[in-house]
Amino acid sequence: MIKKLDKVLVIGLGLIGGSFASGIKKRALAKQVIGYDLNEQECQLGIELSVIDSYTQNLQQTASEADLIMLAVPVKATETLLAQLVPMMKKGAIITDVGSTKMNIINAAKGVFEDKRHNFVPGHPIAGAEKKWCQCRQARSI
Repeated sequence: MIKKLDKVLVIGLGLIGGSFASGIKKRALAKQVIGYDLNEQECQLGIELSVIDSYTQNLQQTASEADLIMLAVPVKATETLLAQLVPMMKKGAIITDVGSTKMNIINAAKGVFEDKRHNFVPGHPIAGAEKKWCQCRQARSI
């Protein structure tokens, strides 16, 4: 049996982030799914569609309580966001992403996390059927 997470924070409630949040909710994998998006209308829509349980405007507080943080933001925003999140993350929290260009994300994570051990799991490692897992071996180095 899978242990249910207390809080999952999804940052970015577009199609991918919203789908992830919806999947967590439908499978009851977390007690609470919290959304964050710069566009408050996306957050309100997430509530209306029951994609999230609630949303936050206080990213720092919510990130410090989350067991799992999903980054569903543009790749270029990832490094800045990671740098904001690292100092406040709950010990043992898992952080992952949906960015389609893995090496950019991995390099950003390495730069932000430095020697610190974090539970960063690069997500969405293979964007197309033409890619082979062996071509993405460097993704396992984090």
